[in-house]
Amino acid sequence: MKHPCVFLGLGSNIGDRKKYLFRAIEELCRSDKISQLNTSSIYETEPLYNPDQKYFFNMVVEIGTDYEPLELLHYCKKIELKIGRRFNTPRNSPRKIDIDIEFFHHKLVNIEELVIPHPHLYERRFVLEPLSEIAPKFICPKTGKNVSQLFKECQDIGYVNKFEEKIISK
Repeated sequence: MKHPCVFLGLGSNIGDRKKYLFRAIEELCRSDKISQLNTSSIYETEPLYNPDQKYFFNMVVEIGTDYEPLELLHYCKKIELKIGRRFNTPRNSPRKIDIDIEFFHHKLVNIEELVIPHPHLYERRFVLEPLSEIAPKFICPKTGKNVSQLFKECQDIGYVNKFEEKIISK
């Protein structure tokens, strides 16, 4: 049975940022355990934790999946490696692609390798703005608030600007 309403945050700030986002979506769609449902627009955003790097392109992708949360994490890490992400760099370094699981339906996961909802989701306008574009009424299982409320309450005032309108929707 497919888990609906699984939301992934995608980001890139090295090279052809748009190409790497599209490549990640293509790789996600290659799995017979994932069905593409919806994507947000692409947003250009300033780096939040390490300002000494280029701006990101960020977006949110909603999928349906037969993966369980940890299996999906491992699949996303394989995609990141395939696209050229290096994991031997300092935290918050520039990267070709980053794929984070923001929500996995209404599940709460808290294990060493994975926390869902993503623990930094609430402080990241670069995630909440595209997420509110495609799923404003989705209820966060941890806070009981919908995404639109979380976005309004977000304290992040960093630069987030819609770069390109929504590109894919099934």
